[in-house]
Amino acid sequence: MSKILKTRRKFLIHAIDYVFGEKLISGRDAADLYANLLGFENNNNLNYLIKSNKIAVTAISHDWDSLDDDALSIFKQYLPKIESRQLLEVDRLSQPNFSLADSVWRPRLISLLKGVTNLLELRYGTKSKVSSELAVLLISLADRQIYNDKARNRLFIICSVLVHFVVTKKISAIRWLDIAVLYQPQSFNFLIDHIYGYQEKFISDSYVLKEVLRYADKDCSVFFNHDSAFEVFQNLFVELGVDNTACELSNDVGKAIFGDFGNIGAYKARYKSDMDDILLLARGIR
Repeated sequence: MSKILKTRRKFLIHAIDYVFGEKLISGRDAADLYANLLGFENNNNLNYLIKSNKIAVTAISHDWDSLDDDALSIFKQYLPKIESRQLLEVDRLSQPNFSLADSVWRPRLISLLKGVTNLLELRYGTKSKVSSELAVLLISLADRQIYNDKARNRLFIICSVLVHFVVTKKISAIRWLDIAVLYQPQSFNFLIDHIYGYQEKFISDSYVLKEVLRYADKDCSVFFNHDSAFEVFQNLFVELGVDNTACELSNDVGKAIFGDFGNIGAYKARYKSDMDDILLLARGIR
């Protein structure tokens, strides 16, 4: 929880700097401000409660909202001149919100996102929207075509599976690396094969499975022959710190998806071997 707070405070400080055009708040004050927004006296009190009970953990999970009655008054204690419209912008930027990934904010946002090792540390509108908000954020940063269904469907499926694996404790974090590798055309096809092949064994939450299959059906039937803008997104993932030669998933994600194979590399080798056997049989060699 302390790491989540640190990540969200970092975005908050940079959002405030961006909105006001100068540094107006120290790291210590930002920590106390965030604690106040969550309903605690100060950061020290919050850190103590994190270790001693679950109330603080629940508050961090629920986070804060610019529409809360006390939000503006709390901000005014640290930033006396802040106005409601500025608070709304700080709120959106610190989520981070895809609609504000403009050319000026984008470099700073990329730098902040690059340092996030678990994407669940970011602020989201609601926990149920993590998958869709991550997908739209990536589209906005890559080519700004927010209504790019071809990319959105793939990213939504990938993020939904990873979020589900975190919830079911099969993996420990959602990482840029795993999204990047799974977005690669062959890797994505392997993921889809597993979703269709194992269904409820692969995704035990019936609602999540239904949504993923809905997007998978749409992707296969409508956008099968369209370019998934792989190179555009690969360039973005490089900006986010992913090695452009990366082709292997994190250990826990590889195991969660490919089971006994252990990683995607071994699965690809098995797939190639099977395809070679099929070609040999078709030619009458075997």
